[in-house]
Amino acid sequence: MLLFLMDRMKGMTLARMKNKKTIALFLLLLLIPIASLLFSTRGQEAVHSPAPNQAPMPAARPAGAFSTKASHEELLGLFQSDEQPLDDRGRPLYKSGELLVRFKEGVSDAERQVLHQSLGSTVVGRMTRQRIEKVKVREGLPEAEALRLYGASPFVDHVERHALRYPLKMPNDPLFIEQWGLAKIAAPAAWNFTQCEPGILIAVIDTGVDYHHPDLLQNIWLNPAELKGLSGLDDDGNGLIDDIYGWDFANEDSFPLDVDGHGTKVAGVIASLGDNGLGIAGVCWNATVMALKVQADGAIEMESLAVIRALH
Repeated sequence: MLLFLMDRMKGMTLARMKNKKTIALFLLLLLIPIASLLFSTRGQEAVHSPAPNQAPMPAARPAGAFSTKASHEELLGLFQSDEQPLDDRGRPLYKSGELLVRFKEGVSDAERQVLHQSLGSTVVGRMTRQRIEKVKVREGLPEAEALRLYGASPFVDHVERHALRYPLKMPNDPLFIEQWGLAKIAAPAAWNFTQCEPGILIAVIDTGVDYHHPDLLQNIWLNPAELKGLSGLDDDGNGLIDDIYGWDFANEDSFPLDVDGHGTKVAGVIASLGDNGLGIAGVCWNATVMALKVQADGAIEMESLAVIRALH
């Protein structure tokens, strides 16, 4: 294309070009093949020249190159005896007398069998594609020693005790499956460790609480001084007479019973008794709820003064 244009130039002069448009078109046609030639040259240089500051690619790691000695030493440090470690609920963390052994690639069945026989172990399960075998350690051989011996074998990629897992704590409350919010905050995982200590007291400042509700009854706060005191007297000296369940700061009486329903729902989300086969499960199964009512019966609003008094 470039040679063709150059041939055409021989018989042409700028004087013969009638206007500026013709000149511009001619120059544009001339630039296209030049630019194409330049880019193709740069492309060839890029193919044959390494990129600047490009680090050489590392060689592939040979199979079995990594060592498991460090992990075995850590395991032996953790299990110097064959005592069974327990979780915080007293359940064993490992299955007694069993190991999971993962072999290196290329280790034959015969080589595996020779290793097991030399240690007196029995294969009781396997995952062929993953090269994992579950073995029963022979009687009299400490598990810590079996870990060391398997870990020292050139055939073994990794070995560990057979860990046990337990399902998350799931309550039997019939409406629990509809409580998507508990799954959002991972409540079942937390319940595996605690369902809240019985001594936790939570005040619900709302429309009151139905303190006769069967799913809350066991977790309702009761004022012991007033419960055992004389009716009509301020037995605990807090300025509130007969405040057994809490106080109604909107109606100025000792019956913070919920007629709206909102406060009871809030209290239920917080502390409905869990795993009792009834209703829903609260976040804190063992927490205690104090009812502080700040909305008058039949009203749609809560007055700030009632809320402030409840807080104090």
